[in-house]
Amino acid sequence: VASATLLVVGIGSFALRGLNLGLDFEGGTSYEVRSPGTSVADAREVMADLGAADARIQLVDQDVLRIRSDIDDPTRSAEIRDTLSFRLGPIEAFEQVGPTWGADVTDKAVRALVVFFAVVALYLTIRLEWKMALGALVAVAHDIVISVGFYS
Repeated sequence: VASATLLVVGIGSFALRGLNLGLDFEGGTSYEVRSPGTSVADAREVMADLGAADARIQLVDQDVLRIRSDIDDPTRSAEIRDTLSFRLGPIEAFEQVGPTWGADVTDKAVRALVVFFAVVALYLTIRLEWKMALGALVAVAHDIVISVGFYS
C-alpha cells in the first residue's frame, strides 16, 4: 500500500510539476553573496527590482545568501552581479551555465539512464530466467519512478 501510494504521488508530482533540476541541468546563473544581517526577503526585494522576482534565494551560511536565477544572458547577469554587490555585499561565488550546455547534460543523463536500463535488462535476461528478469526490471523501474517523484 505504501509503495503504491509513493508511486501514485511520484507520478502525479512529476506530471504536474516536472523535475526540480539544478543549475547544471537547467542553465542560468548562481550568485553567493556575503551579506551579514540581510534577510532572504531583502534579497528577494532586490531581485524583484532587477526584474528577476522568480529567483530562488536561500541562506546557506549565517552571512551568505545563494541566489539562483534563470537569467542566462551574460550582460544581464553582469548587471545583476554589480547591483547585488552594491546593494547586498561582496559576491563570493558566481556561476553561469548556458541553456544549451544544460540541455546537453540533461539529454546525456537521460540517454545514460536508458542505456543502463537496457544493459541491466540484457544481463538479467541472460543470467536469470526471463520471468525473474522481468520481476527484477519492474523492481528497478519502481525504484526509479519513486526516486524521480522525490526530485519533482
